[in-house]
Amino acid sequence: MAKESEVKSMIEYIRRAIHDFDVVLGNLESLNSYYVEISDWIKSKKVKYTTEYSSAMAIKNILDSIYDQESNQRDEYIQAINKSLIDGVALENIMELSLDEKKEVVQFVMKDLYRHEKYDPIKYRRKEESITNQEKIFTRSILSNIIIIFEQYLTNVYEVLVVSSPQTYFENKTIHVSEIFKDLNVAMSNLLRKEIEDNMYNSLLALDRIKNKSQIDIDRYIRVRQEFEEIYYRRNVFVHAEGIANETYFENVDKKYLKKIKLGDELICDEIYLSNAIETLSKIVASLHFEVLKHFDASQEQYATLANMGFEALKQEKYTLAEYVYGILRHEKKFEFKYKAMYEVNFMNSLKLQGKNIDSLIEGFDVSIVTDDYKIAKECLKDNHESVYNLLSATYPKSFCAIAIREWPIFIKFRESTYYDRFINEHKEDFDVVVFENKDAVDLLNDCPEEEAVETT
Repeated sequence: MAKESEVKSMIEYIRRAIHDFDVVLGNLESLNSYYVEISDWIKSKKVKYTTEYSSAMAIKNILDSIYDQESNQRDEYIQAINKSLIDGVALENIMELSLDEKKEVVQFVMKDLYRHEKYDPIKYRRKEESITNQEKIFTRSILSNIIIIFEQYLTNVYEVLVVSSPQTYFENKTIHVSEIFKDLNVAMSNLLRKEIEDNMYNSLLALDRIKNKSQIDIDRYIRVRQEFEEIYYRRNVFVHAEGIANETYFENVDKKYLKKIKLGDELICDEIYLSNAIETLSKIVASLHFEVLKHFDASQEQYATLANMGFEALKQEKYTLAEYVYGILRHEKKFEFKYKAMYEVNFMNSLKLQGKNIDSLIEGFDVSIVTDDYKIAKECLKDNHESVYNLLSATYPKSFCAIAIREWPIFIKFRESTYYDRFINEHKEDFDVVVFENKDAVDLLNDCPEEEAVETT
């Protein structure tokens, strides 16, 4: 039997792990908000300048096309493009084009009527280059912050694991006797600091170390490390090599990510890639937290913050992230049936909302011995809206309160049906009420008013 002091220490380690997880979730939310806001700003700026300076853009493109011609053909080409229309006006009436003596440099003189930036191809090029550079800076910023957030969180995880099991990590390490006599606490603190510094210089190697020392395996149930490693090394490429795929990238990234890339290619980091990269970071964080809770034998209630992460992902329509979170939670065997059933329902719902077939999973989901809320959830998964309506009518509000029916993801398809309209009309006084709660985060298991609290599905 564990000593009382050991139990208290274990509780403290779990409390620290949950706190660190809450902090990193806040960082993830801030990163995602920053990504969305700046991405939208860049897109709106692009639309603005391409709309306002469409004439200058058209002229710039025409002038660029001159350089695509052979030198001895450029005079003839200029004669042809002079007739090109810009806002209904021939180019030759906007500017006078010419070439230098060697036919290598394009020159122009703007006509007086068109001497403003709306028609200025050089000013437009500067604006275009500026927004392109801003996009590159933004990309580097997102990729760098993904790694920063990951390494900050991993450092916290690493510290908790080392402090909880120093004999594992400090094996064969020595402390000078003189340091012990000065201050043992300082000596231990220095040893801890050095352990972290020596092993966090390469965070991927640190992952290997905690796997070997503490059996923290982020790929235990669902593989995610290879995908994250590609992001890790792509970030290095953008920071150190202007986004050009180098040998380091090719040597460290799994072959499946290299099929359409050659050495020296410019790597693409578009909106889809960056959004997926942030989601992959969320998966890594979720997996690390799950593994730490498992390592410290946390109670099923202490997994609530992780379950909340999956539930919020469902509400925000991040269905692949929800699938991942509930995908690892559903593998934990120590949970009571109601928790297992809750995670299974949300896992199936995340698959369904992606358009994946869940018929076999639904068929194997036995609700014969569970409460009404799970029976209703199963009918929701099957899109049996009439059955959902009948069960809700018979059990409301004990099974699900108005807030849950109005907001929870399990009812998304039901809310699109006429049976939902009928139900809310029958309980209009409840569905008109909006609850403003005096707390920072909504508890996954207590999202309804206290007298109507139900289990989350």
